[in-house]
Amino acid sequence: MDADQIRRLKPMLTQYLKEFDDCFARRKARSHFTTYVNGQLSNLAEKSCEPIALAAGIPPRNLQGFLAFYHWDEDLARQRLQHIVVRDHAAPNAVGVIDETSDVKKGDKTPGVKRQWCGTVGKTENCIVTVHLAYAAGDFHCLLDGDLFLPEDWSFRRARGRGRKTPRRVAGSRPAISVANMLRYSPELRDQPWLRYRIKDGQKGPMIWEVKHVRITVKDERELPGMRLHLIVARNALDPTEIKFFVSNAPPETSVQTMLLAAFSRWHVERCFEDQKQEVGLDQWEGRRWLGLKRHLILTSVSYLFLARFRAKFRGEKAGPDDQPSAYGGRSVGAELVALRPRVQGADRGHREASPPLATTHRRGSCEPHQANSQETAANGHISKRRYPL
Repeated sequence: MDADQIRRLKPMLTQYLKEFDDCFARRKARSHFTTYVNGQLSNLAEKSCEPIALAAGIPPRNLQGFLAFYHWDEDLARQRLQHIVVRDHAAPNAVGVIDETSDVKKGDKTPGVKRQWCGTVGKTENCIVTVHLAYAAGDFHCLLDGDLFLPEDWSFRRARGRGRKTPRRVAGSRPAISVANMLRYSPELRDQPWLRYRIKDGQKGPMIWEVKHVRITVKDERELPGMRLHLIVARNALDPTEIKFFVSNAPPETSVQTMLLAAFSRWHVERCFEDQKQEVGLDQWEGRRWLGLKRHLILTSVSYLFLARFRAKFRGEKAGPDDQPSAYGGRSVGAELVALRPRVQGADRGHREASPPLATTHRRGSCEPHQANSQETAANGHISKRRYPL
């Protein structure tokens, strides 16, 4: 980033924040909004209310009150953020990704806090969990919404219904089989040829994955036949030991290309979480009111959207490798997936039906679709760990 781009940053931020003016009826609330976003975008080591307020020369209780008690329209602010994304960053192959993130908290006063699985530290911990909707279009991504996951312990209503008769499987029904074992032993999947797909062009060349696809029936919580789903098995063409399993409830006629686009877009939301925690303080909220947390999530998304927009503009102004034709004749890959020659000879059988009536999946574990960590993905050409140029 050169000196001219740095000089233009402040006017760009001022103009961006003006789009949210009508969310604040009072000038004081509008001023605190500007202070909070500027603090999140600053180089402060800690970005909770107190350090942001002290850096701005105002009492910390002013910003705490702005989050938890002031009257302003946080829902309108969220809608305005979403409107800006639709207006300026709409794309034909955009993808929405829903995922959760967790933050360790002390004590028992934070809304939704309890000892529960905390993905951030990889174990059960005293934490809160928030669920978010991310938007991804090409290399652009941001968070559109987020809310608190409320554990059952925090709910004061306990609904009890009448007992139901428990259905049972028909005697002699075929038992469930894991998706990993399907790949090894099910003829419909095992004998199916691997089809190669170019997912996108990465920093180290095209990402090529070999894919198999069938329709399966998964078992429900009662061990009975449940939903009818797509199963996609993807194997890294450069490292056949790296295998991912994806399930989708898309309509039966949905193409494999469309499902792969969604499947390999999950890294966007994980990158949003990583950047928001490192850059704008997503995990540094301190308070005891749900409204304060809700507003913090919205304001953090507002701050991050500015970073994402600036990064997109900055990358667009660069000359050099980013503008050069790709290895596939200069075609813009983006969200496009291109089927290549099958590795094993044989015609594509389309949407195959799996013979086992049941397949097991896991909520967590090695079989869950999951973007590899930054170091691993850098080695495989997915995306490397980098920070925004601020």
